[in-house]
This record gives sequence, structure tokens and C-alpha cells, in this order.
Amino acid sequence: MPHNDVSVECIYTTATHNVYYMIDGETEPYQTITDVPVGMEMFAYIDLPRKDGYMFNETWICTDASLVDDMGKYTMPDSDVYFWGRYAKDDDTMVMLGIEVYVDGNAESHYTIYTNKGETVTLPDILMDGYAKSYESDTLTVTNGTVTIPTGDDIYDVSLRINFTKS
Repeated sequence: MPHNDVSVECIYTTATHNVYYMIDGETEPYQTITDVPVGMEMFAYIDLPRKDGYMFNETWICTDASLVDDMGKYTMPDSDVYFWGRYAKDDDTMVMLGIEVYVDGNAESHYTIYTNKGETVTLPDILMDGYAKSYESDTLTVTNGTVTIPTGDDIYDVSLRINFTKS
């Protein structure tokens, strides 16, 4: 080892990730928030998009069921975050689809998305690390993450339950 002083310079950088707001059926994000530092406190909901003749979800839906609290706040994880939403025609065929999320038998959150009678809807791919997901409904059948909304003059709202159980 030489008898000289050695200097070492270290540069500390915080990991950053992105937040994506995706609209069902579109390949490009509606909005992206880039370079969010891990650990930063965030608010989940941005303004909802508008489109003439259509309605959008009541709120953006986070695809990580455990991330956003009931006040819409979350701490940026060490991964990208995705929010999901969809449009439905605002006409007399509109149906409200209520989605209740349960974790280990306890109600955690509720979402309402707008759909149309007879439409096959791809559900948001909500996940939760370490948990298995199942669906439950009295009137709907979920197949490979999709559900077909019933038709009929008396159909105005339908509901389903997403159950997460520790795997």
C-alpha cells in the first residue's frame, strides 16, 4: 500500500420511479409523473379526463390494492405505480359497476366504473403482493379478468367483489 492519502468521492442518489395513469384500451398513458423519489408522499388522484358523450370512472383505480389509503395518499414504493380508468358512453345504456375490494374478509375500498349494457369489460388488474385474488358476484361471471354487463330495461347497476386472501 502506498504511503499517500487516498480520497474517495461518493455520490448518493435516491431511486426514482414513474407514476402512470392509463385509460383502458389505450397504449400511451393519459398522464405520466416522472422521476418520483422512493419514499415521497404522494396524492393518488389527478383530474379525470373528459370526452364529449362519455363518462369516466368516479376516480382513478390503483392497480396495487395495498398502496393507496382511504384519503388518496400513498408513499412512493421502489417500483412504478399504475392507475387505471375507463370511459363509457353516456346514454340510456349506461350501467354503474360497483367493485368492492376485500382483504382477508375486511372491506378495504370501493370503486364505481361506468359501463354499458351488453359490453364486455376488462376489469382493472388490481393485485396485492402475497395475496391470491378471486371474484364474487350474484349477477356477473368473471372470466380471465373480463365480465359481460347484462342487458335489460331494469339493469342500472351491478356489482362484484374482489377478494384477496393471504397465499
